[in-house]
Amino acid sequence: MTKPKSKKGDKSAEDLGEQGICQSGEAQAVASPTEPVNLADIMEAIKSMNGSMNEKFDSLESTLSQALATLSEVTSRVTELEKASADYEGHISELEAHCRDWFETCKSLTSKLDDL
Repeated sequence: MTKPKSKKGDKSAEDLGEQGICQSGEAQAVASPTEPVNLADIMEAIKSMNGSMNEKFDSLESTLSQALATLSEVTSRVTELEKASADYEGHISELEAHCRDWFETCKSLTSKLDDL
């Protein structure tokens, strides 16, 4: 398989990597093979990233805690509303039964009145 020809001005990933440019376009410090790597700088960068990640996780945990508290509150309110709804349904059923009884009583009294 052959490699496609690149257009004039196109840079390969290898060329970009050699120049210290990542895919997002940001410049990165790239140690040349002859420079010694400073472990203190690497450890400082790791600690900095660790602190940054801890802050982000703390923020995420706080947001999730708030969402959980809100969810708990909403669940409690829904439970209360379901109980109230069931109570109202019972009251409505009783009222409907009374109305049916009154309608029958009214109907029989009307027929008696008509007979008189």
